[in-house]
Amino acid sequence: KAVKLAWVHCDLSKKEGMRRSAEKVKKQYSKYDKIICVSRDVETGFRKIFGNDFDTAVLPNVIDEKEIIRKAAEPLYDYEGLPGQMNLLAVGRLTKQKNFEYLIRTCSQLRDDGYLFHLNILGEGSERNNLEEQIRKLELKSYITLRGFIKNPYPWMKYADIIVCSSKYEGSSTVVQEALILGKAVVTTLCTGMQELLGNSEYGMIVDDSDRGLFNGLKLFYKKV
Repeated sequence: KAVKLAWVHCDLSKKEGMRRSAEKVKKQYSKYDKIICVSRDVETGFRKIFGNDFDTAVLPNVIDEKEIIRKAAEPLYDYEGLPGQMNLLAVGRLTKQKNFEYLIRTCSQLRDDGYLFHLNILGEGSERNNLEEQIRKLELKSYITLRGFIKNPYPWMKYADIIVCSSKYEGSSTVVQEALILGKAVVTTLCTGMQELLGNSEYGMIVDDSDRGLFNGLKLFYKKV
């Protein structure tokens, strides 16, 4: 007799292959009493796929602000920046969803325009080999470092000038919420949940989906930080 709740953490309408398996997934969700979505955009995406057959509600993820601030105060030993360098940081699994190949292409454009920066990407995943090859081909090894999984990412976030999100879709980005807690500048693609967090670019910059969207956003922030 327990109430059964299902949490939805991403925009299912943008998830690869979801429409092909919608009927099968719908049967699974039908076993639950209520579907909890972590943002309004997630709820909208859910209804695009499954209609209004389910009882849904929006409930943002819980974030422990005090713990994030405490962990961010720990020392960062293994990274030294260069004078005048813009320190960029991206955090997430190395998967297609996070669209890091787009971010790497953006870094190539920044390098070609003469900007001094370094991008650290924290996370591990199936796309590592492809991303390493892209970095090699674009001759960006001195500009980008794949740091792998970092147990405590918060000192890295505190040290960064700009937190970058290049995702194709999210649910409600935990990384962006953590960046806001730490008072960091954010540049992000217009993916799920960002306008709920950042308004109309009031609390961070939301860029368009064009090939130069992130590039143009980062150039503007480079002049501010």
